[in-house]
Amino acid sequence: KKLEVTADNVRVDGDSVVSFPKRPIETLKPSEFNSSFTIEELANFARCQLRYQLSNVLRVPPLEEGTFAEDSSDIGNAIQRALSHLERRLDSAEIDRRINTVLEKNPDIMNTMTETDARSTLQRHIENYLNSDIAATLLSADNSHLNQQIHARTNGHIISGRMDRIFQDHAGNWHIANFKTDDLQDTASCTPEMQLLAYLFFSSNPSENRISITFYFTKNNGYEQKHFNRTELDDIMDFWHKQIKLLQKGENRKNLEHCYICPYADSQNLCIVNDS
Repeated sequence: KKLEVTADNVRVDGDSVVSFPKRPIETLKPSEFNSSFTIEELANFARCQLRYQLSNVLRVPPLEEGTFAEDSSDIGNAIQRALSHLERRLDSAEIDRRINTVLEKNPDIMNTMTETDARSTLQRHIENYLNSDIAATLLSADNSHLNQQIHARTNGHIISGRMDRIFQDHAGNWHIANFKTDDLQDTASCTPEMQLLAYLFFSSNPSENRISITFYFTKNNGYEQKHFNRTELDDIMDFWHKQIKLLQKGENRKNLEHCYICPYADSQNLCIVNDS
């Protein structure tokens, strides 16, 4: 058989078997740079643009000075997972079994601390939580959901996040509770994540008009809480759309007011990046 290929078609023995379109196929356009974000990434950028560049882009490890083994991400993630799965109060024997399970599923913890220290740290955080007022509220909720992934599209971008626990109180109001294993932070530092969680919740639940969000800090047994109404959404998202544009431009300005709680500040609360 004779095969003939031209700009218009493909012929076999003179018969056309494939005709090419008259108009050239348009080339695929790449998706917008950084069009998918996690809540943690955007919150980091809002706190300090330079911190976002160091942590989320360059992956620079935090300063060792002034940190402890229990501040490592491995043990922090293990604590967060252990607490988010608790559905009832535990006695001492059950706490020991829960700790054994956590250590078996997270062997990397032993890279940064001894087993004895890991057990002590886990036990302290779990007991802090179980003895807190927050636990009394969370563990008594009738309609409660654990470890929920949530995402929404906004202005061409996808934002994703996680809710350790979402539940309804006796009045039917919804609450989100997330566990934090770092030091207790002020309201201004927590607000970016809380705003984005509120947006994701309202996007996924169009009939709901109010959400309360609580961050519980397991190390200090403290918490921060904010309440959001759907009427606030437009102003919230106007702010975040501007932040995303700045992020995509590669802005990396310092926010010196953030240094006192930044992992990239030294013991004098000075940024490790020299202005020069």
